Amino acid sequence: MPIANYTTTISVDKTIGEIQSMLGRHGASGVLVEYGEDREPAAVRFSFTTPTGEVLFKLPARAENILAVFRREGVPKKYQCIEQAQRTAWRLIKDWIRAQLSLVQAELVELAEVFLPYMTDPSGRTMFEAVKQRNFALPGPRQDTHQE
Repeated sequence: MPIANYTTTISVDKTIGEIQSMLGRHGASGVLVEYGEDREPAAVRFSFTTPTGEVLFKLPARAENILAVFRREGVPKKYQCIEQAQRTAWRLIKDWIRAQLSLVQAELVELAEVFLPYMTDPSGRTMFEAVKQRNFALPGPRQDTHQE
């Protein structure tokens, strides 16, 4: 079964605008598009203010991965180009964000809970990248250094 949205004709710019608007309507305090070396949109960064402070997130588009899947899965040749992969990647991101924000709006989850893998540290590394680098080992129990 082909990837969802693989035939989309909606431009990357329009989709990014929809993402920015959607995040803004749900309380994002900032939205930024990150560009790759090819000067094409590569990721969306956004922040939300939580009870404990500002939390930053980064969702990468990785259109080259989608293009590889198109080729591997035999998507019709007319769609096997980087421009179509970019359009598809951004539509998928928009759909995913919309679904996650719907869960938050319905109070089934907290915002930081659904976006946790994409939360970034001060260096810009996502939580997923940090955990993957540790071979998916989570931190152990907190060791209390103060003993009575």
